[in-house]
Amino acid sequence: MTKDINIKPIDGLLIRFLDKVQRLKSFALKGKLEVENEGVNDAWEDIIGYSFIALGLLLEAEKNNRKEGN
Repeated sequence: MTKDINIKPIDGLLIRFLDKVQRLKSFALKGKLEVENEGVNDAWEDIIGYSFIALGLLLEAEKNNRKEGN
C-alpha cells in the first residue's frame, strides 16, 4: 500500500507509530483518548506490533544488503 503513494514501508510505519504515541500523549494530558473505540491498552499493543514489524523490515533490509555485498 505504501508503494502506491510512493512512501517507504518503514516511513509509513513510523507515521502510524507516531500517531499512536500522540494519542497516548493526549490521554496523559486530558485523561481520555480522542478515539472513542480505542482503549489505552489497544494503543500500547499497536505500538508493540508496529515495533515488531519495524524490526522485521530492518532485519530484512540488512539481509538484502548483505546479499548485494553492501
